[in-house]
Amino acid sequence: MRPLECVLLFLNLLCVIWLIFPWRNIHKVTFNFLAVTSMAALIAHFMAEGYRWHMLPAYSLVIAQVIFTINNRFASSHRSNPYAMSRGITVAFGTLYLTIAVALPAYLFPVFKFEKPTGPYAVGTASRYWIDFSRREDHSRGTLNPRELIVQIWYPAEHSRGLLTAPYHPNIDYLTEELARVFGIPRLMLSNFHYVMSNSLIGAKISTSRQKFPILFFSHAFNGHRFQNTFQVEELASHGYVVVGIDHSYVSVGTVFPDGRLVPAHRLDHFTEDGLRPFLNEWVADARFVLDQLSKINAVNPKDMFTNRLDLTKVGYFGHSFGGAAAAQTLSIDSRFKAGISMDGYPFGNAHSQGVKQPFLQLQSDRSLREVSDEELAFMNMTRQELQISVAEWNRRIQRICSNGYIMKLKGTGHFDFSDCPLWTPLASWLGFTGKISPKRVHSIINVYTLAFFDKYLQGLDSSLLHGSSPEYPEVECLHTPNMLQ
Repeated sequence: MRPLECVLLFLNLLCVIWLIFPWRNIHKVTFNFLAVTSMAALIAHFMAEGYRWHMLPAYSLVIAQVIFTINNRFASSHRSNPYAMSRGITVAFGTLYLTIAVALPAYLFPVFKFEKPTGPYAVGTASRYWIDFSRREDHSRGTLNPRELIVQIWYPAEHSRGLLTAPYHPNIDYLTEELARVFGIPRLMLSNFHYVMSNSLIGAKISTSRQKFPILFFSHAFNGHRFQNTFQVEELASHGYVVVGIDHSYVSVGTVFPDGRLVPAHRLDHFTEDGLRPFLNEWVADARFVLDQLSKINAVNPKDMFTNRLDLTKVGYFGHSFGGAAAAQTLSIDSRFKAGISMDGYPFGNAHSQGVKQPFLQLQSDRSLREVSDEELAFMNMTRQELQISVAEWNRRIQRICSNGYIMKLKGTGHFDFSDCPLWTPLASWLGFTGKISPKRVHSIINVYTLAFFDKYLQGLDSSLLHGSSPEYPEVECLHTPNMLQ
């Protein structure tokens, strides 16, 4: 919660306590003082932080205090104590009120914060807009427009003061509008996103502590967005990686081109291999094009901060869900990518048959078949028997892709734990989208293993975490490592 929101709730608490225990000799002065102080805090909160609907109970009590104060300023002194209420009613009302007032803004819909990155570098961020004139945009009906992409770059930066911190998403209104449309979430429930800030600095200078930095690509889930793993990309950048997040246009939510054009996300009614194949090929082409652009910047653009600062011999690729499938498919056909990670992604495509020679890590949740509801089966257009066959094929493909790599299961996790989703609201866990592990813990585990993997295969820094199970992280079950083949 934000500071002035905490002040308002504290003043609300004092008011409720006073109503339950109204000291007779000072009750009127105390109540009036609380009313004036609460109104001042409310005005300051509106001006400095902005309102949000989750705080409506707190706002209501402040307004009620002021009304009571004004009303009793002109009330007859012969009236009975206007503040007095039945003790039982007051206690019941106060308990119910405080539960709602605190639960809505502080617990159910918090202004969530990202953990501070643990690496030695500050984190800078910048965006780029690129056009691939060699490809036609298939999603722009009736036009011959080329493929357009927005990418976000997080990079190791110098520690600086006075720079602005980037918001969670630069187009938050459109992001929440698209999330509501695509996923059927009431937009009002996403309004707390407007106040969320990242740890990344706008306009920060790239660090001069080393000449060149390794590069990591990130692809979001289907109908995700380039910022959906902010918890992860900032951590990696703080440890010396340039992280490039791609908005895969017309599938990503919240994409806005520089000229203000809103890019609607395509929504699939059913996820099938044939239906997703064109998207997978498109995402692979996106990643390869972006790497081409980075190569040009690195070599011939003297005005760009990244010129001659990128180590193009050390490029990795990680993705969540469908983005993980894109990572595997890209590695199978482009040797410039040296290592990859799929986070709970089904291996669509033919990477399993073409072969992935580079080291590859599959991080997966542990949802069982019994936990897949009939509604989810209907969405996937599958019977339960077909799902069992699909899961068996999933495991076979992963074994082929990770034949000289790693397969690790994170016990107690759900599919969306591999994104920022656990931070949004505890409702995600209650509804089964995420697991029962705390967001801080699960994100810490994902970051530690992601960093260990890329440090080993891009920078030659070995880690015991990749040798098998670790007592420090009992949630991680190693199903396959290269050591098991020896």
